[in-house]
Formats: sequence, C-alpha cells, structure tokens
Amino acid sequence: MNTWQATVLAVLMSVVTGSVQALTGSGTQEDPWLIQSLADFDEFAGDDGYWSGHISLHVDVDLSGRVYDTAVIAPDTDNTTLEFEGTPFGGVFRGNNHVIQHLTIDPNEAEPRYVGLFGTIEGSAAQVDGLGIENAAIACISPAVCVGTLAGLSHGTISNCYATGSLEGDHYVGGLVGESSFGTISHCHTAVSITGSEAGNDWIGGLVGNNHSSIVSDSYSTGSVTGNGFVGGLVGYNLGEISFCYASGPVEGLSLIHISE
Repeated sequence: MNTWQATVLAVLMSVVTGSVQALTGSGTQEDPWLIQSLADFDEFAGDDGYWSGHISLHVDVDLSGRVYDTAVIAPDTDNTTLEFEGTPFGGVFRGNNHVIQHLTIDPNEAEPRYVGLFGTIEGSAAQVDGLGIENAAIACISPAVCVGTLAGLSHGTISNCYATGSLEGDHYVGGLVGESSFGTISHCHTAVSITGSEAGNDWIGGLVGNNHSSIVSDSYSTGSVTGNGFVGGLVGYNLGEISFCYASGPVEGLSLIHISE
C-alpha cells in the first residue's frame, strides 16, 4: 500500500467511525491540534470534539465584520436556566502570544448567559495561556449572567492573557472573566472600558466580576469601571485570594468591593 492509499484509507475509516477531525494534529500534549488560519479557528470553535484536547494557536485571528450573539466557544445552550447548559471547554488552549482581534458579541434580544470568547472553562485540567484579545466589543444589556472578554465563567487556569476593548453587562461582569470559581488567574491584565446597565447590575470588576474561591495573582487592570452594586477596579466581589495585583482606572459605583478576611 502506497502513501496515497494509506491516507485515503485513514480518511475513510475516520468517516465510518464518526471521528473526523479536520485540524492538523491529534489533540495530545505532544501533538496538539493546530490553528493556522481563520478557517481552522472556525473549525475549532464549531466542533465540541476539540474542546477536551490540547490546542495550539499559530496565527492571529481577526474577527472583523462578524457579530456573534453568544459565546464563540463553549456557549450556553439554554438561557432559561441559571446553570450552564452545553459543552464546556475542558482542554488546554495555548495562545503562543497570538491575539484574537475585534471580537464582537451583541446578543440583541437573545438574552444569553455565560458570554465571552469562551462561554465556560471547566475542570482542574482546563487551561488558557498566552492569549490576547484586542479591541473586543461586547454588549450584553439583557440580564446576562457571567460576561467577560476571555470567558464568562472559568473554573480552570488562565495565565499570561490580556484584553482590551469595551464591555457592557449586568451581573458578574469582568474585563477578562465574568466569574472565576475555584480557579486561578495569573500574570494577566486588561484595559477594558466596562459599563453596567442602568439598573440591577452588580459584581463588576476591571479584571474579574466575581472571584469565588479563586486565586488571582500578578495581574492588573487599567480600564474604567462603572456600575451599581459591588464594583471594583480589579474585582467586583471577592471571596478568594488576591496577591501582587493593582488597578489604576477610574471606578464609579454604589457599593464598595467586598474583601473576605
């Protein structure tokens, strides 16, 4: 059997078993799936079969001209319940210092929950590292819960990431992550202008909206933050650990940040 015949056979076997994966690689740490073009990014974002493996970004991704109405990766599939419904991202995403540019999310009247590039990052092994998000524009003025540029909700590890742009939302709104719960955020920074809706918004922070039993370290925020209840330049509401962090942007709100003892 020659090389061409072996390739055709492998493709046919993949079709038969229902395990076709278009990206180069196998999803392991040693042989991650490679994102080398916008088409590759779309393939990865649209197929939850990739979301538990290792992914390596090798190109900047420009999303100009696109308007999403929910999270791009691992979106919530049922906005009628408070709990996340759908397939979360549980893999390892290596950004390799590349950027996602012009991420625009405008749900209009869809009222989604868990909004960001990633809707939900879940699991102790889940990681996002070395990724930048530049010139994001996210406007969730409906009663959206958990809104961030990188992730709406994260239970995993986020490191060496940053975000710039503008963000609007109601509850658990953060310049990088809406809510970090039992996770870790380190060596990250944001320059995101954040605005809460006119009424009812709370837990709004320049980096993280709600830090619940998570560790935030060596990170900072320089964006402006405006909201109502529990508003902070770095974190809106904190029940976790914060160390070696700072915020320098203007902050307006009705309630001071809550710091656990």
